[in-house]
Amino acid sequence: MPPACAKACPTGAIVFGSRDYVLAVARERAGILAERGEKKFTIYGENISGGPGVIYLLPDSPEVYGFPEKPKAPPAVNFVNVFSNSFVSLIAAFLIAIGAYVSFKKED
Repeated sequence: MPPACAKACPTGAIVFGSRDYVLAVARERAGILAERGEKKFTIYGENISGGPGVIYLLPDSPEVYGFPEKPKAPPAVNFVNVFSNSFVSLIAAFLIAIGAYVSFKKED
């Protein structure tokens, strides 16, 4: 269910939905801008790893609006990427195995 701000927006500038849906709307509107001869627009958030919670269709470069030109992935994505590293995964598996051995070792 879309939030009240998206329902009440008279210009349709606020779009609510899945990331794919919002990106499709942004690309459609970017196409309209391109047809009008606009060249500086940016779909901000389109190529960010993990995707931000918000997609912006900016009529100028991100820096004009206070956004970094090359944003970093959200912390949760960085956290997941750290644990997908094979070395870290091997160490974690080793520590789990040691913990299991110590927990289930019978007392002599």
